[in-house]
Amino acid sequence: MKDINERQEAVLRFLRSQGDPVRASKLVGATRATSRDLLDLEERGVILSHVERVGEGRPVKLYRLPYAPISPERARAHVIAKGLTHAADTGPVTPAEYRLYDSWQRHEARMAEVRAATEERRAREAQEAMTREANRWTPGKERRWAREWGRANGWAVGTRGRVSAALLAAYREDNARTKVHPQAPATAGSSTPAT
Repeated sequence: MKDINERQEAVLRFLRSQGDPVRASKLVGATRATSRDLLDLEERGVILSHVERVGEGRPVKLYRLPYAPISPERARAHVIAKGLTHAADTGPVTPAEYRLYDSWQRHEARMAEVRAATEERRAREAQEAMTREANRWTPGKERRWAREWGRANGWAVGTRGRVSAALLAAYREDNARTKVHPQAPATAGSSTPAT
């Protein structure tokens, strides 16, 4: 960044190390920067400030780094698009315009995270629903699973038609032990489900 002196560079390093907004007095004390250094950085959008009342005490000025680097042209274009200034305004971009643009950038980033999380949740729910449906027990699925099990275990099994009672019983016995597939719901009058 052009025209940043050593004290201003120290301010940027200190803010990067802190993460949270820092009181102006603490920032000046820790970096030996002057108030003019802080104002110069703020006027160029390199750091942002806001005033906050802490408890019952007097208001304090807090400084922080912007969400992402801000170009003056983008900040001004955003403020013009929001109708907060005229396109004919050729004065320098103000700290308030930088703060407004930074707030919008933060909002857009949060909304992108929310959209991504929503898409991820919807995809996961759709996959879970497909898995539940695929594994839900029905007589037709049980016959298909029994055929697959029979072929894998050396039984002579056709691709169509009835499934023999012996094959179905052997499959149910093995599946009751291994629980590879869902089992038929128990009915009140029988010990094995009907097919």
